Amino acid sequence: MINVKLLLQEAKKQAIVISEGEIEEEINNLKEQAPTEEAFEQLLEQSNMGIEQLKQQLREQLTINKLLDETVNSKIEIRDSKIKDYYNNNKDFFEEEDMSYDEAKEEIRQVLLSEISGTSIEIYISQLRSDADIVKEGVKITTKIETFTKTDDPVCKENNKVIIRLFSTAKNPASKWISQAFDEVANEYRNDIIAYHWQLDTGDNTLTDVTEKGIPKDEVEIFQKYNPENTVPTYVFGCKYVRIKNAYDTLDQEKAEFRRVIEQLLA
Repeated sequence: MINVKLLLQEAKKQAIVISEGEIEEEINNLKEQAPTEEAFEQLLEQSNMGIEQLKQQLREQLTINKLLDETVNSKIEIRDSKIKDYYNNNKDFFEEEDMSYDEAKEEIRQVLLSEISGTSIEIYISQLRSDADIVKEGVKITTKIETFTKTDDPVCKENNKVIIRLFSTAKNPASKWISQAFDEVANEYRNDIIAYHWQLDTGDNTLTDVTEKGIPKDEVEIFQKYNPENTVPTYVFGCKYVRIKNAYDTLDQEKAEFRRVIEQLLA
């Protein structure tokens, strides 16, 4: 819902307007898919939707589509060399379908466009979210990441889930203060992310039920890569956002920032 609102707001800024004619055309297309006018009306009733609600839904969807076409899709260029590579890499399939390169060219272009478009749209929405202020029930909720530094590295994942890490020690006062807050937020997103909270002095990951006796070598290398000074606490969220030390006076502020970064990574 937030993404939809952000896209509609951006479309308004760019003066993107959908005409009544475009909406009527879409409604007629939907009617053609139903066997009769009566069947179309029944579908609306089953969806608990009146014609005016349908028009509003179509207006919003067409507005978003036009915005993305103008700002994202129109800037995507599919080179002939990439189409040729795709054809050659899937030549067995096209030969079975008895399709020459010239016959398959436009179909391949659409496949590649769809793949690139999906990623480009995700990036575009992430940029909108990072610059937005969201208001919920009259309370302003900022989505701007305030205390983490963004890296140029790709997002690191495990089992296709973003990995967030906290490196701390059991004896460091700043680490002690933040530990429970980090663990609580990590637990909130446990179905969507992979989280590690490594204590460098004990070798334990506090987010597991067992007590580990050492930190894997590749995890230590990540810590040293993003903090050569080896100080704690160090936060590495998705290899994309990094922060050294704590940043706020209260744990609620810290947790809010953790959520902002995670939401950005999941957007």
